[in-house]
Amino acid sequence: MPGRATAVSSTSPCRSARTVSGQPVAGRSRGTRRERGAGGPGLLPWRTLVNPYPHVEVLSADQVEAIHLASLELLEHSGMRVLHEGARELLAKTGASVDNESQMVRFDRAMVMECVGSAPSEFTLHARNPRLVVVSVSCYGRTGPYAERAGAGTLAEAFAGFAHMNGEADGPPMVPSLPLGDTLSGFSGVIGTMMALYARDRADGGSGCGQHVDVSMVEPILQLLALPLASYDGSGSGPKRMGSRVAGGVPRNLYRAADGDWMALSGTTDAQVGRILTLIGCDDEEGRVRFGTSSARLAAADELDGLVARFIAGRSRDEALAAFHEIRIPVAPVNDLAALLDDPHLRERAAVTTLEDPVIGDVHLVTPAPRLSATPGRHRHTGPTLGEHTREILADWLGLDEAEVESEVEALAAPRAR
Repeated sequence: MPGRATAVSSTSPCRSARTVSGQPVAGRSRGTRRERGAGGPGLLPWRTLVNPYPHVEVLSADQVEAIHLASLELLEHSGMRVLHEGARELLAKTGASVDNESQMVRFDRAMVMECVGSAPSEFTLHARNPRLVVVSVSCYGRTGPYAERAGAGTLAEAFAGFAHMNGEADGPPMVPSLPLGDTLSGFSGVIGTMMALYARDRADGGSGCGQHVDVSMVEPILQLLALPLASYDGSGSGPKRMGSRVAGGVPRNLYRAADGDWMALSGTTDAQVGRILTLIGCDDEEGRVRFGTSSARLAAADELDGLVARFIAGRSRDEALAAFHEIRIPVAPVNDLAALLDDPHLRERAAVTTLEDPVIGDVHLVTPAPRLSATPGRHRHTGPTLGEHTREILADWLGLDEAEVESEVEALAAPRAR
């Protein structure tokens, strides 16, 4: 890809987005995560969730993390003076290459850019390079009455209705214990960037101009609620959470087997239910009338779900899975992480890879998806540690001499030492 993308981040060091380069440093003792202080600041596994596509760069391999980590330290401590005085020069240096850039990724909030007098940055940059594709990421988007509110993926999951639809029917709303909003906003940003680049560069009439990709964490979550929203007639509060079931199909649920292990089953078409009825011993005239059509079985959803649950509860999970596989009903085990790492299908596809991090030891990383046949993504490095590039930023980017660099490094280290 010609050119590079510039990333300016004001997010936590655990969630920095970057492209990686190089290989893990050899010769360092590995140790365990406990021995190496895996719970220390900046050492959470979030740090290792890196951009795995080596042919798509964000600024440069280490410069994104460098400016990100150094600016965090400078913002937190007395170095704020250096940031405020030198950031204009820093941005001017990076801006000098903006004329040749392809895209810029900006992680709101706008506070960091505003404190150095560069907001709104995308308009300034577009004035210099109309081909620039600028991506901004925020909770509520860049327009609307909530545009300036602070936010995160958790807030997006609640605000966009996901929490309302998630959880047991008689229980409280629940947000997932995984970063759903953050992950979906990342995918949304990638899709938007690719669409903007295609609109600019396509051979049959590309515009030749970049544009602003406004990524809101709320709106990707709304995509998950497309079906409930489409079926809502505007009366009352609308569809409600149903645990692991869905309003439009049965049987679809998680079921517990005799050995205590859980499995998922989703077989909601008439043909699938016909085969299920034969397997569970209900393929008689009464069963076909009661459950053979969608409208009939939805009226008796609890009964059919209970029959399937009893069938599975009378067998081990492996036996139940084999029985449903035999009649071509979609089923799968509910895997924990240990089972995932040991699964033969995921092993053969190398869906999870392991890298050695010089600080926290072995780290399991999900292989990039989707799988590209010619240019597959891969993880090559787990990323630098917090503050690793502070001296580089102060010297090479801000132009401080050796004595000034040492003075600022000591000032930055002093609060941590206390």
